[in-house]
Amino acid sequence: ILKLQFLYLIGTGRQIVKLFCITCRGPRLRPRRWVMKRTVPDGFDAPNSKRGKVTVGPVAGEEVLEGPLLVRKFVAGLKKKVKGNIEKRDMHVNEPQLFMESELELYDELTGFKEVATQPECFGTLTQMGAEELLVQLLTHSNTDIVCAVVDVLKELTDPALVDEAEVALGVHQKLASLNIHKHLLSTLDRLLDGAGEDEREGAYSVLGIIENLLETLPGHLDTVDRSTFKYLVSVLFRTIVTPGGFNELKGYAAELIAALIESQKVLLEQMHKITVDKQGLKIGAEKDQLNLIFCLLQSLSHYLKNREGVSEDEAEYIENLYDALCAAMLRKENQQAFEDAMGVKLLLMLILPAKKKKKGKATDAAAKAQKNLQHVLKHSSLRLLMHALQGNKRSAKTFVQNDGLGILFGFLMMMLKGRPEDEQNVLEGHCVGLLYELVKYVDGELLYRIVAKFREDTFQKTDRLVEVFVKSRDRLAAFESETAHKKRHVRDEFLPTAEEEEAERLAAGGLLLRQLSAVLARVAVNDSVKDGVLAHARAQFQLEKLPFGEVLLYLDLFLEENLGGPDESFLKETREKLIAHASQLDQREKKAAE
Repeated sequence: ILKLQFLYLIGTGRQIVKLFCITCRGPRLRPRRWVMKRTVPDGFDAPNSKRGKVTVGPVAGEEVLEGPLLVRKFVAGLKKKVKGNIEKRDMHVNEPQLFMESELELYDELTGFKEVATQPECFGTLTQMGAEELLVQLLTHSNTDIVCAVVDVLKELTDPALVDEAEVALGVHQKLASLNIHKHLLSTLDRLLDGAGEDEREGAYSVLGIIENLLETLPGHLDTVDRSTFKYLVSVLFRTIVTPGGFNELKGYAAELIAALIESQKVLLEQMHKITVDKQGLKIGAEKDQLNLIFCLLQSLSHYLKNREGVSEDEAEYIENLYDALCAAMLRKENQQAFEDAMGVKLLLMLILPAKKKKKGKATDAAAKAQKNLQHVLKHSSLRLLMHALQGNKRSAKTFVQNDGLGILFGFLMMMLKGRPEDEQNVLEGHCVGLLYELVKYVDGELLYRIVAKFREDTFQKTDRLVEVFVKSRDRLAAFESETAHKKRHVRDEFLPTAEEEEAERLAAGGLLLRQLSAVLARVAVNDSVKDGVLAHARAQFQLEKLPFGEVLLYLDLFLEENLGGPDESFLKETREKLIAHASQLDQREKKAAE
């Protein structure tokens, strides 16, 4: 009897010491090393863990579970740990040290549960045993460590790559969507964002990862989400990107999701100028308490007006996503109006200009490369966004010219990208010509005269550049037509693109650029009052290239035919008629001069 009492006292003492240690380190859970028994090739020794030497692999006489049996074992084990934790919490509501051990066990079980993601062909068993309901329930657990562990499990289970491996894995995604997972995820995200720890930030990052996974595997599921949840999702994402401070992974992920949502959700695209985000607690310098989504995106870009120290690849991608989101938003007139109201054109022109150099020592190669990378992203993405913002927008076109945008635009037009792919040069030229087309279409009077004067200065260098781009685009289009004809002769019809796809490829191969170039050349030529001005010089350049100037009229006719009944019809028709008249007058003058 004395011996038994002695052993009991020893055991009780150890338990007291253990509980004391748990209580002293606070409610934070420290992840334990979890080892999954799995088969390893003969001759390999098992690694040593902090708990002593652990054998990894089958133990003599012990059955190794795989497939549905392994999944059932994990789900059953998780249910058992959850039940035990609930019971302990109910029994010791005000004594956390007495239920902390059960939470450690639950945390370990969740950590090991990620092993289920290696069995996507058995995900049907997960749904049969109600694993999804259990995991969603655990998102509301009061211990954030448990919540972060659940989020990690959900991120593993919703990996789109698993659906590619086994189609049955999609059932887990569909089940989670039916459980209104987004509502629970957003509540979890808010809760984790309120925390200041590294674990909470990583958990919030994983929440965004789950949302992205579901967007990829179930692209139309957000249409079934109730409007309040959808608006809450949008609000959380935009509040994340306008949070004061520099770039972080959360902002990067939020920007990526915002760009994807604007491109895929028509309701969001249509309401961006109306939906507002409460700026409470955010020092972003706005006078109003509510900021529309266009303003939020521009506010995020304005951070780089002063911060030109260079960026990492991840931050460069974040900036690109902000630009992508704004470009997609410019498809709506109302969003263009909000963009202009927020002084978007002026901001982009400022971002394009190089930053003032600070008097510092010589930058390292890595720092110089990072600065160059940032400047490249800001310049070319701003030019692309300006082209979208000015499409069909007379007010922004005037703002662009009035704020000395012409110098920046023609600087881009004359730029030759050395050491860059040819496709990148073609894209740059396309953006410049597209922007010029919108300018000559909408500005008039003194502003239009400033554009025309640019084409005369420096002995018509800009006019020569337009002719050069015209010839280059014509050659690209001819190469495309030749390749298309070859494919039609040697490729079966079912493998050929449709008529619509072929026409889109034709426009991208230089067809659209030739149409816009013709309109720009014609508009500038007919508004040049100088006797031997842009028209005469352009015709002479075409002769040097052994091309008839009539090709300009040919593509102008194509452009007009495609825009009959559209908003550009009157502009193109007027320009065409004036070009014919001016060309006829020039022919007469040249004929008299020859006589």
